[in-house]
Amino acid sequence: VPVRALLAHSLDQIIRVGLDVEALRSQAVTALADWVEKVFPSGKSKGQPHPESHDLARFTALLVQLSRRCVFDGTQQGYEFHRQVAELVSDYCTANAENLVWYLPVSDLGGLWSALLHLARYPSSLVQLDALNGMCQLSKAKDSSGSRGGAPPR
Repeated sequence: VPVRALLAHSLDQIIRVGLDVEALRSQAVTALADWVEKVFPSGKSKGQPHPESHDLARFTALLVQLSRRCVFDGTQQGYEFHRQVAELVSDYCTANAENLVWYLPVSDLGGLWSALLHLARYPSSLVQLDALNGMCQLSKAKDSSGSRGGAPPR
């Protein structure tokens, strides 16, 4: 099922509920990880439409909220979850950076940057590395999009 259809029907709300239930948290993050790389069609399916801006903003807000929940508590279980979240946000930026710069409203892009900054302050080099990787991908996409000029395609 295309991510665009999942977002259009608000099925990300199921994921949000799964993130709040301790027993379902791992499966919810796994489902998000499957969605992250498929948000924008790539390769042969370039002609397919992209997600609506409000759906993309809602999905990004979910990832931002999830990353803000990553506060060091000293437990191994907490660390594993925080590590998954950092990798998820980094993968989202890496796979979609160019499109996020074009289609995501500036305020939501700022929220995503803020979430990456929050993760960069986490006391783990692996989490920090994922955060910095996401920041680098967004920065590179922003630099390359400035040379195109004009408004993003709609």
